[in-house]
Amino acid sequence: MPGGCSSCPSGHGSKRVRDGRELSDREARRRARSDRAEQESSETTQNESDDNVAAHHDGLVCACCSQSIANTDDHVIISPCGHELCTLCTIKSHTCRGQMAHVCPVASCNNNISDGCKFMSNREEKETLKNSSNVPDTYAVENLPVEFLAEKHTNDLIEDPEGMAVVLFAAIATNVGGQMSIATIASTLFIGKDTAMKDEDAALASVGKFAAFIHPVIIRPSMPKGKHRPVLSPRELMEFRCQNMRAIDIFLYGLATGNSQVDTDKILSAGNQDHQSNFLAAAVVSSDVIMRGRVPHPLECQLMLKEVLHRQRVTGEFHLLASALHLAPSKTYQMKTRHDEVVKRMKNGIKLNPRDLVLILFDNIGYKVLGRQASYDQWIVVNIVVITEEELKKLGFYVHDDDPSMQISREASVNWEEKINTATTDEMKQALAEPIIGITQDDNNKLAECIMNDIQVAIDYTETLMNDNHGVGAILPRIDLIINSETRKAMEDRKTRKGCDNGDRSNQATVTPSFTQHVDLMPRDHAPTDVTDEIGGNVLGHVVGDNEEGHTDDEEEENADHAETEAAAKTRVSKNRYQRNNGTKLQMVKADLNKTSSVEKLMKYGADSRKQQIEQWNKIKDSLPPTAEEPVAMIMNALGTDGQPAAQASKILRDDDGKTFPKSTLVSFGGLHTVMKTLNANGEFFEPLLREVVSSIRDSLDKQNWFLFPSDPRQREQEYPLLALAHYLVAYKELEEVEGHNVSAKEVHEFMLERGEEHATCAFALLELRMGAIAKMMRCSERLGKEEGVKLFFTTLKFALRLFTITHKTEYVCLGCDLLLWYYCASPAQRKIYDNCIFTQTTSKGVSVFHDYFVELSVKDLREYTGKVYYQGLGAELEYLTATIPERDGERNGARTLRDKDATSRSSDRYGIRINEYLGKLVRKITEMKLWKAGEDPVVRGEKTSETITCSSDIITLPGGVELPSLNLSSIMDVGGQRLNVISSAGISIAMVLLKDPRKALQS
Repeated sequence: MPGGCSSCPSGHGSKRVRDGRELSDREARRRARSDRAEQESSETTQNESDDNVAAHHDGLVCACCSQSIANTDDHVIISPCGHELCTLCTIKSHTCRGQMAHVCPVASCNNNISDGCKFMSNREEKETLKNSSNVPDTYAVENLPVEFLAEKHTNDLIEDPEGMAVVLFAAIATNVGGQMSIATIASTLFIGKDTAMKDEDAALASVGKFAAFIHPVIIRPSMPKGKHRPVLSPRELMEFRCQNMRAIDIFLYGLATGNSQVDTDKILSAGNQDHQSNFLAAAVVSSDVIMRGRVPHPLECQLMLKEVLHRQRVTGEFHLLASALHLAPSKTYQMKTRHDEVVKRMKNGIKLNPRDLVLILFDNIGYKVLGRQASYDQWIVVNIVVITEEELKKLGFYVHDDDPSMQISREASVNWEEKINTATTDEMKQALAEPIIGITQDDNNKLAECIMNDIQVAIDYTETLMNDNHGVGAILPRIDLIINSETRKAMEDRKTRKGCDNGDRSNQATVTPSFTQHVDLMPRDHAPTDVTDEIGGNVLGHVVGDNEEGHTDDEEEENADHAETEAAAKTRVSKNRYQRNNGTKLQMVKADLNKTSSVEKLMKYGADSRKQQIEQWNKIKDSLPPTAEEPVAMIMNALGTDGQPAAQASKILRDDDGKTFPKSTLVSFGGLHTVMKTLNANGEFFEPLLREVVSSIRDSLDKQNWFLFPSDPRQREQEYPLLALAHYLVAYKELEEVEGHNVSAKEVHEFMLERGEEHATCAFALLELRMGAIAKMMRCSERLGKEEGVKLFFTTLKFALRLFTITHKTEYVCLGCDLLLWYYCASPAQRKIYDNCIFTQTTSKGVSVFHDYFVELSVKDLREYTGKVYYQGLGAELEYLTATIPERDGERNGARTLRDKDATSRSSDRYGIRINEYLGKLVRKITEMKLWKAGEDPVVRGEKTSETITCSSDIITLPGGVELPSLNLSSIMDVGGQRLNVISSAGISIAMVLLKDPRKALQS
C-alpha cells in the first residue's frame, strides 16, 4: 500500500532514497502526481463509506481510533477502565504488546494494564475474558542485552554523563530431552559519578541474581577431586595454588585485583609481598573459605590454619570463631578423623594386674548452654590412677611373699565396734572419742610454733616495715610458707640465695634483677635456646613460676643454682602430670555429679575393678607361694572427690552396710576443698572484724566478699600474710613503747593474750589470727605430702572441726570425723597407702598436691581446649581430649587459678613476698582500732565515723547491732568441742555417731 512505510517502526519510508541512489527529478514528479490522484480517489471512497455507516450505527465510537461502530459490528469493552474498542484496535493492541502485559491502547488511559475484557456482539455481551497473567516483555532482556541496556538507562546517562550503565548478561545452554534449552539472565544497574548505585536495593538484588546464575559455572569446575588434602605450610600452599589454579581462584583474583592474568613469577619471588598478599587473600583464603561451604571436608587453607592455631594453642572461643568463619576446620571434624581410634582405645579399657591398686578421683565440669532457656551440660571428669605392683613394692608391699612376718600388717589398729560395746557410760564414750577429735599437746605445739615464727618475722623486719613508706618494695621471706623453724630457715636461705637483701634493720630491701622477670616479654619463637640458665631452654616453665600449679618444690629450689644438663631437662619435662602418677587415665562420664545415682555409678566402677582383680588373683595364686601377699585391693577401695559428692558417697556406704560396696571402701574428701571451706567458715564467723580491717584495702562489699568467702584458696594468699604481719607489727611497737626496750616474740605473744583476756574484741581478733595460722598450716601440709603432710593435715583438721561446728558446716564435720576415725582404726598397710598414694598426687615437676586439686588441674586441662560454653561436637572432643591429654609431653603453665578469673595474683615473687602499699594501710587501720593499745579499749568503727563502739568485757557490740558474748580466748577455742560433747549429753554415743551418721546427732 502506498505510504504504508510511514507506519513502519524503523521509520525508513519517509526518505526519498532507495538502495543508496537518488531518484531522478522526472521520476519524482511522476510519482507525486500519482500519489495525489490516489489520495483524491481514496477520499471519495471514504466519503461514500461514511454515508453508508451513518445509516447503520447508533452513535457508538471506538475510544482508540474514533471510528463509529455499527450496530451489527462486534466490539470489546476493556476492564477496568471501561473503554470501548473496535475489533481492529483490539487486535492491534494484542499484536503489538508482544510478551508484555496487555494495556489499554487509548492514549488518555496512560498504559493502564487491563485485567480482562467483555466481548460484545449486536450490543449484547457474549463472553467475559479474564487476563490470567501479566508477563513482561522479556525478549529484549533475553536476546538483545545491548538494546535492553540502552532502553533502561539512556535517560540516566543524559542526566549523569559521568555515570556508568552496566548490563550483566549470561546464557547457559543445556540438553533437555535431546533439545537445546537456553537459560539467560540480564540485569542492569547504573553507577553514578559518586559511585552510588541508582535504586540500590534493586541493583543489589540484580547483582545477587546474576551471581547465583553463574554459580554452577564457577563452583562446579572448582570442586576438589578426592577427599584427601595435603597439609601444607603457608609458603607451600601458595606454591601449590599457583600450580593448581581453579576457576574460582582466577575469578576472585580478577575480581579483587582487576587483573585477568596471574603473574606467578612475581608472586613466588622475594620482595613482592603486595602481590603475594593479594594472591593469598583472593586465590587461596577467600576461595577456600567459599568452597568450604560446598564440600564436606576442610580444604588446604583450613588444614594449614589448623596446624598454625594448634601450635599457638589459641583459646577455644577463638577456635570456634575461626571455624564459624570457615577459616579452620570445625572441632567436630577434627574429632571425627580420630574418633574411631579413640573409641577403640576406650573399649579396650585399662589393663589391671591382680596386685595393682585403683584409685577413682573425680569432679564435675559444666558447660553453659546458651539460649532462651539457659542451662548447663553436666559432665564428670574421672581420673583413674593405677598404682602398679612395682610402685607398691617400693612402699614395702609384695616384697616378702616368702616371709609373712616381714609383710606390712593388715590388721586393724583398733577394733572400734569392740570398744563401743565395752563403753557403758558417757565418760567412757567421750574417752574413746578424745584420741580421735581431741586437741593434743603436740597439736598445740605445732600451732604455737607457727604463731611464734610469724611474730619473730615481724620483729626481725620491724625497722624495714615500720618506716614512713612501710617497706614498700622490700622483699620478705615467704611467710605464707613458714610454719616452723625449719621452714623459716629454708625461706630465708632461698631469699638470700637469689640475691634478695634480707632486710634486717634496713630501710629498704634491695632486689637483684632476675632474668625470669623478663621471660614473659620475650616472644616464644625468639627465646634463646643456647643458654644454661634455663631462660629459653627446655625447662622455661619450670623457672618462670613456682610451677604449673603455683606451688613450690623445695627440692627444686635447693638445686636451682646448678645448671641442669640438657638430658636431665628433657627427662624432667617429658613426663606430664598423668605419667608421673602411674599413667593416670582420664575419662568423661555424661552425668550430673549432684545426683546420687551418678556417685553410685562411680562407686560401682571402683567395686567392679576390685572384683575383677580378686577374680584374677584367684586364678594365679596357686602359681605363687602359699604365703604370697594378697592384693591390696582386698583391704583398700578408694575414691577421692570434694565435699558434697564425698558426703553423698559416705551416706551411700552407711546405708549399704557392705551389701553392694565393700566395707574397705574409703571416701576421701580433698584437702583443697577443706582449706577452702576453712577459709569460708573463718570469713563467716569473723566477718564483722575482718570486714572492718579489710575495708582499708578493699573499698567495696564485693571486693571484701572476694577476700572473706574465696572460691579459690589462693584468693587470700596475697593479702592475708600482710594482714597477720600488720597485727604483729602493731602489737610489737605498742609493747616496745610501754616497756621502753626491745621485746621478744614470747613477750609479744603474752601481751596479746593479756589483751584478749581483758577485751572480747581483742580475743576475737586473736582467735582469727589463730584460725588464719591453722589455714596456712593446712595449706602447707599439701607441700609436705606423705606421712608428715598427713599428720599436719589431721592436726589442722581437728582445729577446723571446731570452726565447722560453730558455723554449722555439717557435711564437713561428718566427713572430718569419718576420716579421722578411719585413720585411727586403719591398719598399718591402709595408713601407708593413704599417706603415700591417696592424700596427695604429683605434678609434672614432682610437687605434691591434694588429690582433689589434681582433678581440678584436669578440669583446667579440658577448659583450655573447650572453654566454658557448650557447642555442637563437644562430646566428641571431650572423648578425644581425655584419651590424648595423658599421653602428651609437658603441660601448659598459662592458667593458674581454679574457678575465679580474678584469683591470678600471686602472694609473692618466687623467692619472697614483695611488700606493697597494703601493709601500710593495714597497719594504720589496726592502730586506729586500738586492738593492741595498752590501757585503752579497742574501737570498732562502722561505715560512718560516728558509729564508734567501745567494747566492754561482757559484750561485743558491732555496728549494725550485732552482739557477741564476751569469751576469753580458751573458751572461744573450746566452743566447737563443747558442741561436739553435746552429742553425748543428749544420750547418743559419740563413738556410734562417728561410726554411723554424725548428722543425726548434730541435728538433735
